[in-house]
Amino acid sequence: MLTQDPVRVVDNHFSVPMGKTDQLRAPENFPDAVFCYTLCEMTVVWHMYGGQDFGPAPAPNKTQNTKKQVKIDDNYRTGW
Repeated sequence: MLTQDPVRVVDNHFSVPMGKTDQLRAPENFPDAVFCYTLCEMTVVWHMYGGQDFGPAPAPNKTQNTKKQVKIDDNYRTGW
């Protein structure tokens, strides 16, 4: 839980654009940028895993002390 306060939803907080706009240009009501960067090349690696991230952690099983060996797929190892 990030906060104890209730989540406040504001309807229509962002205005709907009036026609086609330049996706790379900030809206007119935004303040001027303090810095400007040009991104020449970028690589994104996105790993998605199944499971439940924010639930309670399972209790560790102290009666078993065996390790399970898992073969790593070559595609995962190389990132392709």
